[in-house]
Amino acid sequence: MSPVPSSEPLPNPDEPQPTLVPFAVGDRVRLGLRPPYLKTADPMPMLRPPDTVALGDEGVILDCRPGGFWVVRFTPGCFLVDSKYLERVALFTASAADHTNIDEVAT
Repeated sequence: MSPVPSSEPLPNPDEPQPTLVPFAVGDRVRLGLRPPYLKTADPMPMLRPPDTVALGDEGVILDCRPGGFWVVRFTPGCFLVDSKYLERVALFTASAADHTNIDEVAT
């Protein structure tokens, strides 16, 4: 039995393949899952207990490191965190329809 031809073209191995980057430098993120430990992003890294950063704490992405790790600045310091433990913080953007005119409230 021969394979069924696909309608999708085969990827060219010479062309760079798009990569999914879950975050960018400057993004606000939240610790969504507690890692087994935290590794500091210092020149001489140290392992810290997982409760050093509370679950749900927000931080800012400072750098991307190989292996899917991100340097994140939390209140207690900067840590290397795997992307699977982070979730992006949705920024609140208010539209004009959300605002009420003060003159309308007074009448």
